[in-house]
Amino acid sequence: MRCLRLPCLFILCLMLLVPAMAGQQAPFEPAQLAEIRQATLYMNMQVQGLPNSGTYVRILTNPDKLSALAALLSEAELMDHGSGCGFEMDLAFLLLHTKDGRQFRLLPAPDSCTVYKIDGRYFNFMPKAYRNKPEHPDNRILYDLFDPADPQVTESSDAKAEFERLLLVVKAQRHAISPIWGDPIINTAVWDALAASPHLHKTEEELKQAFGEHPAFWPIEIKLLYSLRTMKAPPPNNTVPSLPYFRDMQAEEALALAQKEMEACEAITPQVKARLLPNISFTYNELEMAESWHILFRDPADPELAVLYSVVIDQKTRQVLESIGPGGNG
Repeated sequence: MRCLRLPCLFILCLMLLVPAMAGQQAPFEPAQLAEIRQATLYMNMQVQGLPNSGTYVRILTNPDKLSALAALLSEAELMDHGSGCGFEMDLAFLLLHTKDGRQFRLLPAPDSCTVYKIDGRYFNFMPKAYRNKPEHPDNRILYDLFDPADPQVTESSDAKAEFERLLLVVKAQRHAISPIWGDPIINTAVWDALAASPHLHKTEEELKQAFGEHPAFWPIEIKLLYSLRTMKAPPPNNTVPSLPYFRDMQAEEALALAQKEMEACEAITPQVKARLLPNISFTYNELEMAESWHILFRDPADPELAVLYSVVIDQKTRQVLESIGPGGNG
């Protein structure tokens, strides 16, 4: 007998709609950058003769230069068109901490343009006195503020690794942004944990040594790190790997519920049940706006790691949506 439990999608969507709408933030405005207390510039561009070129991470805390940077960025003008200044190559980032406790990450043009990009929009930060004039400065007015000769500019000792770490998180976040709401599918605390993971840059072989030969049985955090590293674009079925919020059902609780379902299946002998291993995944489906646990009980004695039992659990309701045993029987 196949066991299939489907909650009312309308109620589920309504439950998800309310917090999603409540969590939306006002769109970015340059005036939000009027007071900056710290700025970190990530650059990864090796071009001979280009003033901004190099691989470095520099933290600026000089109050006078921070004021100058804030004036440039906060007085920027929204552009009514795109830009061909190389933003898509992820060569430069500015991480800004404002005095009111907010954090902003924007992309300054890596070449000579006085343009930065944030939230898909482009802003021209050319000082007002020079706008629409033939003679004007380039974006060294921004980059020169991070002069490493300044004792209040701290330079990283391993800039390449720091840049790669930031870039991995940025790319992962892009894959896990809701096209409908524009909000991250994975919360900030989880991103911070992933970014700080000692396994962030480990190779596939190193991960296998640490967590076993078969990625199917890796912890969900490690599977997520690896899948985001190799993912080129969001999957066509609108389902992306994710992680649960810390206050919600965690892997141990989901596994216990799935284990109870599997143990009740009479089509699998106790001897086989004893050797089955769980392949646990957590996903977000954009079309259904649903977070789900997927637990596949695989047979490690089978060369293909055959799935003998599968359980799908809704994250919000903690209800089993699907419970399927051998041959479609649950």
